[in-house]
Amino acid sequence: MATIDPPSPIAAATVGKDESAAPIAASVRKVGRPKSLIHAEFEWSPKFGELKCDQAKCKHCGWRGAYSKQNMDRHWKNCLQRPRDDIAVEARRRFLSTVPKRLTSTERSLGLAKIPDWKVVEGRDAIYRRFDFKDFNEAWGFMSRAALVAEQTNHHPEWFNVYNRVDVTLSTHDCNGLSQNDINFATKLDEFAIGLKSQHDI
Repeated sequence: MATIDPPSPIAAATVGKDESAAPIAASVRKVGRPKSLIHAEFEWSPKFGELKCDQAKCKHCGWRGAYSKQNMDRHWKNCLQRPRDDIAVEARRRFLSTVPKRLTSTERSLGLAKIPDWKVVEGRDAIYRRFDFKDFNEAWGFMSRAALVAEQTNHHPEWFNVYNRVDVTLSTHDCNGLSQNDINFATKLDEFAIGLKSQHDI
């Protein structure tokens, strides 16, 4: 009497599953991922659509090609090891575009008109104001609020505190003078001072 062998565990496990995933799984098993520090510079993706092989994408320049050791090694020599002057120039351009610019004469006049309590520092392109509060606790609260804004904007004041007094000087080191950042920060400090004083006047 003929006997029928039971299905293998592997075959049983695949019954009812989406067979479209099989080519991808087979591709992963076949190609694998070369274990190399160089190959860590590439992203891997399985073949799909009309593509006939697994894909590698260079993390540095966006190049795409077949995911193979030979292919990626060749690209590494051609791309990653050549002088990156183009990248350096672009990085410098982006950096310079974010550096605060020194205020022009017109911008300075308009900006200072918005903060009449601030005075121009003699012999230096900076502005200064002294804040007087009810006590040390109120002065400290003012400085704490200012410190949070300074960290958020990466623009830090020069200041000096004695009991209820806070002396603040603002200037932008990146442009060696006054910038719009100083005007904005001075405006924010004025708002903090008014808010604190209105609280103890209630």
